Amino acid sequence: MAVTAPPQAGTNGRPTPVDIKPGQLFINGKWRDAEGGKSMPTSSPTTEEVITTLATASPKDIEEAIDAANAAASSLSRCSSSTQSW
Repeated sequence: MAVTAPPQAGTNGRPTPVDIKPGQLFINGKWRDAEGGKSMPTSSPTTEEVITTLATASPKDIEEAIDAANAAASSLSRCSSSTQSW
């Protein structure tokens, strides 16, 4: 499944498609399986067709994601505003 992400540097402000890995979590810049290996299907509310499989994050997965986000925010806060812009 491809979704649209915020524009990245060098893309002339155009959105960049991102490939979502079924059944995995994106933590600290990497796709990985959820700690417990659990996942669940997600369906279109219109057609009820299964769209993809989402990983079910454990408390440990959530803690790691929060730690990674805090580290990234801390690093970003030390950059100039022009570096921070999309």
